[in-house]
Amino acid sequence: MVMLIVCVGLVVDVGHAMLVQRQLQAGVDAAALAGAQDLPDVAATTNTVHVYSPTPGRKNAVNTVNNAVTTVNVLCIAGVPGCNRRDGGVNGLKVHATANVPTWFGRIIGITKMTVNADATACAPCVVKPLDIMIVLDRTGSMCTPSGPNGSCPDMDNAKDGVRSFLKLMDPSTDKIGLAVLPPALNMSVRGNCPYKPWDGTSNPNPWPPSNMNGKYYGYDQWWSPDGTYKPGFPSTESTHYVIADLEGADGNLSDDYIYDDPVNGWDLNPASTLVQKLGCAGSAGTTHYAAAMEEAKWELGAYGRGNVQDIIIFLSDGAANTMPRNIPSGDLMNSYPLQPCGAGVAMANSMKGPLSNPSTIIYTIGYDLDAGTGAPEQCRQPNANGHQNGSNPVESGCGTPPSGWGSAQGCTSYDAIRAMATDPDGTGPVKPYFYLKPTPGDLTQIFQQIALDLSASRGRLIDNNTPNLLGP
Repeated sequence: MVMLIVCVGLVVDVGHAMLVQRQLQAGVDAAALAGAQDLPDVAATTNTVHVYSPTPGRKNAVNTVNNAVTTVNVLCIAGVPGCNRRDGGVNGLKVHATANVPTWFGRIIGITKMTVNADATACAPCVVKPLDIMIVLDRTGSMCTPSGPNGSCPDMDNAKDGVRSFLKLMDPSTDKIGLAVLPPALNMSVRGNCPYKPWDGTSNPNPWPPSNMNGKYYGYDQWWSPDGTYKPGFPSTESTHYVIADLEGADGNLSDDYIYDDPVNGWDLNPASTLVQKLGCAGSAGTTHYAAAMEEAKWELGAYGRGNVQDIIIFLSDGAANTMPRNIPSGDLMNSYPLQPCGAGVAMANSMKGPLSNPSTIIYTIGYDLDAGTGAPEQCRQPNANGHQNGSNPVESGCGTPPSGWGSAQGCTSYDAIRAMATDPDGTGPVKPYFYLKPTPGDLTQIFQQIALDLSASRGRLIDNNTPNLLGP
C-alpha cells in the first residue's frame, strides 16, 4: 500500500512539474519572439524579453509557481542573415528559464522539489528579401529657396541627409540602390563630373556644346529615351539623363558599395561609391516634372535590376509638376497628358505598380514643404505651348477622384499628386508607410529611416535551440 501511494503521488507530482514546464516553455517562446522584433538592438531586445518572460510579475508569468527565473543571451547564428553584417553580428537570441516545482507526495521519499527548464531560440531577420531600389530626388530651384548661409541649400541638404541615413540602414550584400533626379543632368559630361547643376534660366544652348551648360529647359525641350538613345541634331556623345547613379551593390564587388566597413569608423558611407558621390554633387535649379524621371527610374530597374527581386521607388518632391517634355513619342504614356504634368506623374506611377497582391513596383512618396509657407499646397498648373512653366496658366484639369480622375475632388495640388503616386495598400488611398508628408522644412532623416526599417523589418521566428552560435556559448 505504501509503494502504491508513493507511485500515485509521484505521478501527481510529475504531472504538476510537466504543467509548470509547459507554462514555462510557452513563456520563453513568447518572450523570444517579442525580443526578436528589436534585434539588433541588444538593450531593447533584452528589456523586451524580460517584459514578456515567465518571471513573476511579467506578462507571461507562470501561475502555478512563483519562482521562475529568466535569462537571455544574444546570438550570432550561423547560416542566418545578419550574423556578419554592420549591425554587430547580432541576429538571434536564446531565452532560458528555470523554476522549482514543490512536491506533495515526493516528500515521503525525500524529494521536496523538481527543477524544470525551458529554452527558446529566435532569429530576426530569419530571411532577407533582396530589393532593387531607385531613389527619385527633386532638385529643382525651390529646393534651394531660400538659400542658406554661404549659398547653401537647406532643403536640398535635408533631402541628401535623409537619403544618406537610408543608405546606412540598407545592406549592400543584398540591396541594389540607384539615384535619379529631376530635372535631369544635361549630358554624359555633366553626369560624370562633380559638382553639376541643371540650368540657370537662360535659353537653350546653341550651337552645341554650350560653354556654360545653361538652358533652363534643355532637358525638358526634348523627350529623351530612358535607354539613352541619342536624338537627331545632337552629337552622338550627348543625351540628357535622369538616372545619374546606376544601381550598385549586391554584385560581389565590395569596393564600390554605397556603404562599407571602414577600419576606423566602422560601417559608413563609402566615398568610392558613385551613388554617394552623385548624391553629394546634386545642385539645385530648374523646374518640376515627375513622369520622365519616374519612367527612367523604372527603366533602370528593368535594365540593370534582378528579375526575381522586388522593385522599389522612393520619390521625393517639394512642389507640383508644371513642365512637360516636348516631342514625346505617340506611344509613350506621357503623350496622353500634354496639359497635365501632375496627372502624367500619377499615371506613370500607376502603370508601374501592378496588382496589389503582387506589386511590380512598390512606390513610396514623400511630400516635402508642399505649401512653401503659403498655407496651402501648390497648384498643379498647365504648362505653356512650349511645355514650360507658367505660373499664370490655368490649374491642371482632370484630377477628380479615381477612377475618372487621378487624385482628389478637392483640387489638383502637389499634395494630391504625390499622395496618389504612392502605393495604395487597401484601395482606400495611400497611407503610411507608403506616403509621408513633411509639411514644414526640416530634417528628413526620420522619414527615410522609417522607410528603410519598413523595407527591412524583422520577421522573427523560433528556430532550433541547437543552431550554432558564432559568438560562443
